[in-house]
Amino acid sequence: MTRDIPWERLGFWPLCLSAYARTGICRFYQLARAIEYRSAIPDLAIVPRPVLLIGGARDPVVPVSALRQVSWHWPHVQVVELAAAPHGMTDADAEGVTAQVRQWVGDLNGPGQTR
Repeated sequence: MTRDIPWERLGFWPLCLSAYARTGICRFYQLARAIEYRSAIPDLAIVPRPVLLIGGARDPVVPVSALRQVSWHWPHVQVVELAAAPHGMTDADAEGVTAQVRQWVGDLNGPGQTR
């Protein structure tokens, strides 16, 4: 959080801090340790469907380069980078995230089809 929060919009700070306060310092610490030592990325190998990973160019927590390394190992994983997005990209650029997901789903379904 300390690496990421300077990149987020000011309105995101109270939401973030409020969530962590409700969670409690002990639970927050456990989550931070779990994230540090256990990545969900290797689990993508067993997902039997196409996967979209969206990374933010200004994300100091999960660099887009790390996501691209994943896509080199597994061809069913596609990576898209949002140019101005920090880690909290759904807050900072909800329209950009939505547009990328819609385009990806449309590409999966073929021309002229959406779900």
